[in-house]
Amino acid sequence: MLSKNDNKMKKNRLLIIVLHRVFVISFWFLIAFGLITTARDFYNEEIIISGWHNLPVYDPIALPVKVHLAVPDSVVRYEVLDSLGNSISSGNRRYSKIELPNQELDQWSDSISRLPNVKKHFWHNEVTIYKDTPEGVHTPQKGPLQHTRSDITAFGTVYAKSSDSWLNVLMQLSNKLNLILTILILYQLKCIFFSLKKSFSFEPKIATRVKWLGMILIASEIFSASRSYFLTKFNDYIMLESFDNGKWMKSIIDININPTITFEWSIFIVGFSLLVLSSLLQLGNSIEAENELTI
Repeated sequence: MLSKNDNKMKKNRLLIIVLHRVFVISFWFLIAFGLITTARDFYNEEIIISGWHNLPVYDPIALPVKVHLAVPDSVVRYEVLDSLGNSISSGNRRYSKIELPNQELDQWSDSISRLPNVKKHFWHNEVTIYKDTPEGVHTPQKGPLQHTRSDITAFGTVYAKSSDSWLNVLMQLSNKLNLILTILILYQLKCIFFSLKKSFSFEPKIATRVKWLGMILIASEIFSASRSYFLTKFNDYIMLESFDNGKWMKSIIDININPTITFEWSIFIVGFSLLVLSSLLQLGNSIEAENELTI
């Protein structure tokens, strides 16, 4: 009968074998994907019929952005009309759940509403959290989740194209470098688990691989932050507007889309942690070697 330690060792070895195969498959899959995309970029051309010439087709540029939606609960538009019904002046009053009382704006709204020939337009927004019922009918969630704030903030990506050939080439090279860094990370993981599959010892090769893995993770985050910072130099903000038959329409929801710098502190810290771990593995290897000599 196997002891508890033997069972544990058997499970750990099985997990190491599975992870090693996963990293091997992922590594070779990314290699093939990189070769296919490189061949596509090299041969793919778009024929411009009007000019009868060929131009290279570039992938869209991914711009990391921060999206902020200001969703007022209601908006009242005051429009002062003359005797002929023409608009003399107008103004908007916005109301939000988290808005503190504003005496000055309240007095302004009251004074406007008491004027003769004042026309009011009222818009109302509702943000409701829905839950699907077993029958598939959407019903408002009246239970634990209810919307309480009028602002929504999220991080996302806006895809754009550029007429600047140098910028397109730089972004293509940047995408390829991202792919190369990912392949290097998978390669180091593949080698680490291959060494662990052979033996559960503090081999110097494992410490070296862990050190390189940490350095690649740190480099990848620095590169990602530098790339996004470089892209912020080409856009100050992004506007989302609506038009009705060419006429601009003012939305009652304010949408602010601004460029942001991507940097994952967690991955950066993991990279430094792996550098420390590599030092501990080297120390463990030295202690293991001394014990073997002593024995």
